[in-house]
Amino acid sequence: MYRLLSLDELDTACVAQWRQGAVERCRNAANLLRARALEAGDLLHEGRAELHLAMCAQREAQFRAAMAHARRASELARHERDLALEIEALSVLGSAAAVVGQDASAEEAGQLARRLARQLAEPLVTVQVCDSLGIAQAWLGHVESARQSLAQGCSLARDAGRVDWESHLLIHAAFAEALLLARSWDIALGLPSLARRRQVEVALQSALSRCEATPGVMAAGTQRSGRFLLAWVDFMLTIWRGEPVDAAVDLQRMQALLPHERAWMGGLSRWAQAVHALVLRDNVRAEAQARALIELAHGLGHQPLIEQGRRCWLLAQSRLGQFNAHDLATLKLWPSPGSDSSGAVTEEMLAFELRMRDLSLREAAQLPAWRREDSLTGLASREHFQAQTEELLQRTDPTRAQVSVLVLALDPGQVLAAHHSPLVRDRVLCTLAALMRQVLRAGDLPARWSHDELAALLHRASGEDVARVCERVQAAVREHDWSSLATGLDVRVCLGHASARVGDTLDALMRRCESSRFASLRREYRKVVHAA
Repeated sequence: MYRLLSLDELDTACVAQWRQGAVERCRNAANLLRARALEAGDLLHEGRAELHLAMCAQREAQFRAAMAHARRASELARHERDLALEIEALSVLGSAAAVVGQDASAEEAGQLARRLARQLAEPLVTVQVCDSLGIAQAWLGHVESARQSLAQGCSLARDAGRVDWESHLLIHAAFAEALLLARSWDIALGLPSLARRRQVEVALQSALSRCEATPGVMAAGTQRSGRFLLAWVDFMLTIWRGEPVDAAVDLQRMQALLPHERAWMGGLSRWAQAVHALVLRDNVRAEAQARALIELAHGLGHQPLIEQGRRCWLLAQSRLGQFNAHDLATLKLWPSPGSDSSGAVTEEMLAFELRMRDLSLREAAQLPAWRREDSLTGLASREHFQAQTEELLQRTDPTRAQVSVLVLALDPGQVLAAHHSPLVRDRVLCTLAALMRQVLRAGDLPARWSHDELAALLHRASGEDVARVCERVQAAVREHDWSSLATGLDVRVCLGHASARVGDTLDALMRRCESSRFASLRREYRKVVHAA
């Protein structure tokens, strides 16, 4: 039925099928879109197809496949400079990574998505990022970060008048509070504190109040999963209030709401049944439910649920007096039914990476030299320097990567043009460029920034490292024999530097460099005055 559709129409069909909950139809359309995009060499639509496939895989709890598709989508979006597509792909990547035990990748993808969303300046995109990041942080056990992300998303959705998203995030906020408490709760030590339980109750009441005030604002699929999550939170609260008999009724109601198309929610149901059995000290049933949870979670590759299954299983086994170290080792090494496909995913990802690398090399080779190199000094051009710096600021955590920039300018107290020809000025700039090359490391990028200014982009260099580089440049300039260029010539320079911060833009970074340079210049002038 999709054969005669254009690439744009196929993309629209994927979105429509997804919103209707027709995951298999969405996947079929996405596979066709990817094949057609590959034939046409259309990287943007290929990226859209990869995103649809990632979302389908995540919906069916195929988290490793979701990560692979999302990673390819983000790479293609980055290549095509489609910020919205990259943000969506990174959000899926972060959510999937959080549940397969790749904590650092999850946090990095989520934070990068949020930073890019601020650049896009579309509130709804930031809302969606905050939602996925908050849930990922809750699975990772990052209490305050999860609360802040979800609270920010709720606030933005409210300001934008999107009641549907506000309701959605309030449900997730309640689920996150319960999940964070459940993950840290030790059943053997009794009930959690009243204050901690109260936090979950307040979050649940906020979600229920909003849903009751605006019924039917969410899509049908979201409503089904939302009702299940609220029922799970309500069940856990009943357990924490010490009412296991009433919790049995909540458990039945929750299981009736279980959306079977979301397998990880089946894990939540198994977890609830194991907890209920442990509280009732029905340890045989608890052991069986814990084993079922571990088996299900292993099949999904869902590490947090595996962890909770093991905790419940260990407590049941210890109460039964049947603890067996061999059984525990077996549970830790339980094979994942989906693990056979991991090799195919790896091979597919490798082929994709090689294709993207070849494409980048071809494009780099096609870029005219005059756009990459300054014709006078032989350093990188301003355009190339800007592109490289912006890429680092947008695609990495600048504080972790220690991205820094320095700027060198001729001392404004020296007016070369008044005493020397333009040829001498050009030779001075070329000599300064050569001195900078000698001082900088192999991986640093020196460039001509303006008429009489040079700059350098430094990787893995702290503020102290850049300050030492500036001192070495100053020393090299002082020690150089400038009279070889013109009789009586003595060149002085002033330097400034700045280290990148989270959320920095190139303009902000260069402004701090300029401020640093002028501050350095003022200090030098004061020294001259005092010396006089």
